Amino acid sequence: MSTILVYGPQGCGKTRNAQVIAKAFGLTAILDGWHGKGELPPDTLVLTNVQGIEGAQDYYKVMYDIYANFSPASVLVNKTGWAMIERDDGGLKFVRFQDGAIDSIYPFAPKEHAAVYAVAIVNGYAPPHCLQNYDKPTQ
Repeated sequence: MSTILVYGPQGCGKTRNAQVIAKAFGLTAILDGWHGKGELPPDTLVLTNVQGIEGAQDYYKVMYDIYANFSPASVLVNKTGWAMIERDDGGLKFVRFQDGAIDSIYPFAPKEHAAVYAVAIVNGYAPPHCLQNYDKPTQ
């Protein structure tokens, strides 16, 4: 294992999805809010909103890679509810649950938009109409 440094702007969901990211990289330790000074701890997921740090991975790209490779059905959880993701050859289907009941069912999202949709849904937004300018993964 090694340290993984992930950059994303403040409020993008790094902290909320830290467990998902750490699990995807096989890490258990998480350091949130690193300010770019000092050594990085070993075998840790390090989250930062400091731009321009060499070797930092883009949060949106990381989330895309994670969600694009999900198993046939996966679950994401946050403070307000949870979402189930079902995968098929055409893309990913999202179902949001609130207080133990289905809150919203979304049409299939193309695989290349999966990360943005997943992050939005578990954070209470309703894609795709509110993500029109941001529905493409970063390069």
